[in-house]
Amino acid sequence: MASTKLSTSMGLASLRGKGVEVHVGSQPPSDENTWTLPVKLISQHSEYFKAACLWNMTGKISLPEQDPIVFGLFVEWIYYETYESITFEPSPSIHAKCWVLADYLLCDELKDYAMCGLFDDHAERGMLFGSTAISCKDVQYVCSSTAPDSNLRQFYMDFVVDHFTDKGMLRGNTAEWDEILQNDPQARLKLLEKMRSPSVSYTKSLEDYQTVNEPQGDSRLRMDVGLAGLSIAEKKTDIATTEHTSNDELSQASNGLWKQP
Repeated sequence: MASTKLSTSMGLASLRGKGVEVHVGSQPPSDENTWTLPVKLISQHSEYFKAACLWNMTGKISLPEQDPIVFGLFVEWIYYETYESITFEPSPSIHAKCWVLADYLLCDELKDYAMCGLFDDHAERGMLFGSTAISCKDVQYVCSSTAPDSNLRQFYMDFVVDHFTDKGMLRGNTAEWDEILQNDPQARLKLLEKMRSPSVSYTKSLEDYQTVNEPQGDSRLRMDVGLAGLSIAEKKTDIATTEHTSNDELSQASNGLWKQP
């Protein structure tokens, strides 16, 4: 899933104009966690950045809770429409991490691309060769990072239910899986049904896990709240600037009165 040239569909127009500095992670800004990106390019791919660049007047955006390494793959993807994934640890899946970041940035195309990678690793290649298993660590990460009705969580739990008795497809001890299933009554019920009817399959086609079939909930709400916060921040800045200007004018006028003979 790698490419050596820029996407022709992106167009040079996306690279022109203003840039924005994006600082990612909790560490102080450095060359390792800071990117200067074209506003048009990131706005084209991310509704979050589109809104942030619209309201942000400083030319800087901070994402303190995100992972700089995963964000680097987002940057790679917006330039090349692909990212290199083979150099990362298998668990949690780098595709799952990219999906979670894309969900935060409101980038549906990257979510679909990451889901294709997951599906290829587990549902297709895994079915043929049995070489790519899902671990408890994968599922724990997804459950802690996504909404209950997200397509990413749905894919993982469907896969767990279908392959629960196959140690080659699922890694982890019984106690770990029991804890996960205790927190997901729907998956637990599906597992009981699977035990009674082994021929039933819950893992769907790739298209069923694409964003076109995903509920619009948590991400859109976050964007609305973020917009409101940015708007309030801008208004506070405007008010502070106006008050400062008014105070300066009042001070100058007062000084002028005192200087009159």
